[in-house]
Amino acid sequence: MKILKRTTNSKVTAEEREVTINIYPNENGEWTAFLYTCAEKYANRCKKQGWTQISETRHTDGAFVCAEFTAPAKAVSIRNANPAKREISEEQRKAASERFRKIREEKKGN
Repeated sequence: MKILKRTTNSKVTAEEREVTINIYPNENGEWTAFLYTCAEKYANRCKKQGWTQISETRHTDGAFVCAEFTAPAKAVSIRNANPAKREISEEQRKAASERFRKIREEKKGN
């Protein structure tokens, strides 16, 4: 698929930066994710994860403005916003530290 490349004279301000994800069934009934981003960080992440890039807009000076991507809906993961923190005892911490120390020594020996 060819990427639609555009150029614009306007830049996105910090307040205007956004990431929007829409999930919908396509013409084959398969769920598809569509992502629009004005944050280059998320555009780079989509590229690295193999999302299909549809378009990219840059300022006339070459600065990133926005991009659009698609991927199967299973590429989107909703996670727990407040994961439980794992708590280990001092004894468990020392035992793990000793195991890792032995592993490091074995690696140095090889």
